[in-house]
Amino acid sequence: MSGEAQSHKYQPFISYTGADITLVDLTDANFTEASGSSDKSVRLGSPHDGRSLQTLNRHNNGVLSVAFSEDGQILASGSEDNSICLWSLCSRPSLRTLDGHERGTWSVAFSHDGRMLASGGGDNSVRLWSLEDGRSLRTLYGHIDWVMSVAFSPAGQMLASSSCNDSVRLWSPHDGRSLQPPDRHADSALSVAFSPDGQTLASGNYDKSVRLWASHDGRLLRTLSGHTDSVLSVAFSPDSQTLASGGSDNSVRLWALQSGRSLRTLSGHTDSVRAVAFSPDGNTLASASYDNSVRLWAPENGECLAVLGSTEGRIYSVAFAPSGGFICGGGEAGRLQIWDLQTGQTALWIYNFGEEWLMLMPDGRFDVSSPEALRYLRYTEIGTFNSYRAEDLAKEFHSPAAVKELLAKMQK
Repeated sequence: MSGEAQSHKYQPFISYTGADITLVDLTDANFTEASGSSDKSVRLGSPHDGRSLQTLNRHNNGVLSVAFSEDGQILASGSEDNSICLWSLCSRPSLRTLDGHERGTWSVAFSHDGRMLASGGGDNSVRLWSLEDGRSLRTLYGHIDWVMSVAFSPAGQMLASSSCNDSVRLWSPHDGRSLQPPDRHADSALSVAFSPDGQTLASGNYDKSVRLWASHDGRLLRTLSGHTDSVLSVAFSPDSQTLASGGSDNSVRLWALQSGRSLRTLSGHTDSVRAVAFSPDGNTLASASYDNSVRLWAPENGECLAVLGSTEGRIYSVAFAPSGGFICGGGEAGRLQIWDLQTGQTALWIYNFGEEWLMLMPDGRFDVSSPEALRYLRYTEIGTFNSYRAEDLAKEFHSPAAVKELLAKMQK
């Protein structure tokens, strides 16, 4: 059921009219344009003739966080609809959904041994999950507000969490014990990260500061000042020598860990920077912003290397695939978008419709969990008003092998 996709003949688009599902905007060349409106709908139109194709209602389940497992075989996403999706990217793609949080899943993180997933929610809790069977292992209580960020230490002996109107907390992930919190923490920590060497814990804070602690005893090492508004995200370089921070002042800042010196400020975003992440080799820094874009930077000189596929809606999260050649973003639009860094173009969109999933490539080729998911995918013939069901073109566009080959490239 696969073949060479005739992308010059057809444009794929998503057609869904039910409530409480957020869908993709296909904004790259040859694809449907999307525009947002105040009634929480997305209107799809043809970029060639401007005619309206479909209105997608109530996109209120944005993707708040994304993370790859260290081997790249699992992609996790946390959503405003409270759920966590675990996408298996090896062999036959599959989807497992974890439910438990209320008021959104704001952060997800894999343990380095690949056995556990941690999540932070709007219900003030931290949850630990078994990746083997999806079982909830334990729920950690102690925060008094939304848990915005979670991070495992490299050795896996500690789990850090930060809260919107509360402190940084440390936990033992193996038994759920609360450990000694860092000394002189900020009143409101919005993000948290461990250095890859395990020596330092960093937090980005509402008071515009970045704080660094010694991981082994919680001793405050230094406070980094420079942002002019809240610090929403922090990330360490792979060699543990540089820290990146993104803030509500629309900037990304780079800091030298040993001295605390500000190395440079990266400007270009026009709205808050919600997430930052280093590539596995440390040569590229990604920043995701509420201005609907992901920017790629060269950390050594601050050059902006690329602005990736502006999407309809804020981007809340970003993560590099372990291979380093791909990056995944999630945001207000509710689907996952994966870019190929070699070309700077979208490589794949991933949607979930309840228990069903659909993976769509830019040339129209796709894979689905079952035939039922095809009811959301349609094709328009370029230059005409003809619209076709995906079932009618499945022989041409259904290509599990092509999707599998692409997913394999993201893994180590």
